Amino acid sequence: RIALEDRGFTTIGSEQNLGIALAYKALIEACESDHFLFLEHDWKSFIPAEEAVKTLHDSCLLLDSGRVEAIRLRHRTNFGDPLYSRHLMHDVLSTHPQHAMDAVHWSEDPVSQYPGVFTKESFGETDFIISKAEHAAFTNNPTIYKTDFLRDKILPLTNIPGGTLESEIQNWWCKQNFNVGRPWEGVFTHAP
Repeated sequence: RIALEDRGFTTIGSEQNLGIALAYKALIEACESDHFLFLEHDWKSFIPAEEAVKTLHDSCLLLDSGRVEAIRLRHRTNFGDPLYSRHLMHDVLSTHPQHAMDAVHWSEDPVSQYPGVFTKESFGETDFIISKAEHAAFTNNPTIYKTDFLRDKILPLTNIPGGTLESEIQNWWCKQNFNVGRPWEGVFTHAP
């Protein structure tokens, strides 16, 4: 923490474990930038730094366009473990449609394999897959948002002491008319 502060970073901490929901709330309230990347400590990027920066830049362009409300950033092929939705690959739409966005991890062409669920669009130099929130569950995996969106839509849902965030928001999220994108390749790998 001191090393980060010595380099000009603002750190936010607590003497007690608040739980993910209240910690997330504190981070959103403190955010001073237009975009908010939720990235827990056990996520790493193994792609070249220039590629990661380009993808994050293009993700912000897509968010700023108003076309999507969230952009998920988990790497498509180097996703790390666990990937809980992997066991759903054979019938994801009929059994757990909220996890259809994860098809990018097992399908080379989810746009064709799941017609009407995804579109593929380019922003900047990056190709994105876009779907409705009903097919892209809320997650605490690396995701970038417009900070104002989080303050308006998510912050009111985070007053859950010790809450896990995902389970409390999931049902509400999947009923919203939000669009969720993800760069085709992604950036971050779960590396606990």
